[in-house]
Amino acid sequence: MKNIPPTKNPNPQGKGLVPVLQEISSRQSSAFDIQSRNLASTLHDYALSRLILCAEFSFKPVINTPYFLYVKNDVLKLSLISPKEWRDERFGLYICRCTLEDSMLWHVADNNDDPRVAQYVLSAFDSLKGSLLSDLFQDEPLTSTLPYFDERLPFHRRVLANALATHLSRTIPSVLSKSFLQLGKEHPQSSAALSFHS
Repeated sequence: MKNIPPTKNPNPQGKGLVPVLQEISSRQSSAFDIQSRNLASTLHDYALSRLILCAEFSFKPVINTPYFLYVKNDVLKLSLISPKEWRDERFGLYICRCTLEDSMLWHVADNNDDPRVAQYVLSAFDSLKGSLLSDLFQDEPLTSTLPYFDERLPFHRRVLANALATHLSRTIPSVLSKSFLQLGKEHPQSSAALSFHS
């Protein structure tokens, strides 16, 4: 047998359409197997997940792995490093621990009870209301606002947002013709969606 020289990978960083489609497919397939939650809980977790996906991070989140949300200068940041590993608040004020579930919804726990947290998160949230989270405040049906593709998001966040949208469309298809605002009024239990309570 002849020695065949190894061919160079023309796409060493995995950029391009095929890896994106493969990544989306792998994220969606795990989302389909999750059991359906009640509507208020789903809306709550959806809004919270959208906010977490607005946080800055450049890694690929792994399901059932804890990450840590911080806020600094009105910017949310998701980190692999826990607050116990920082000597100070150079990365920002710790908010909570976040875990990505099989459903592509995020679960939060270990909330920081520092009185500054609510103020800092609200300030960061206000800066996002007119951009990445604006569709949550529009009276548009969920079918037209689910984040299947948001070009403003970097790769990993865009993939997770797509999987989240797909999960929601399969979990609560009967209410997708209503807006998030309308559903929030009908299900007030979900109205505290962005309060970082688990």
